[in-house]
Amino acid sequence: TRTEQGKQYPIYARKKGSVDALEEIVLDQNELAKGFKFFNISAFVPSDDGNLLAYSTDTTGYRQYKLQVKDLRT
Repeated sequence: TRTEQGKQYPIYARKKGSVDALEEIVLDQNELAKGFKFFNISAFVPSDDGNLLAYSTDTTGYRQYKLQVKDLRT
C-alpha cells in the first residue's frame, strides 16, 4: 500500500515473486472514488491463490457497503 502526494486515497499494489519484480497495481482507490462525494473501502481480502480480490465499498457514508470481486489475472 502506498500513497501519492496530492491524492486522497491509498493505492494497493503487489510484486510477484520477488521485491525486485515490477509493481502491479491491485486497486487504486483514487480511481474508484472518482465521481463520488464520499468513498470508503471496508473489507479488502485477496484469495489464497492471489487471483481474486474481494472488497467492499461505501459511496454514501451510511455504511451501506457493496461487495465487489476483482479478477487480478486480467
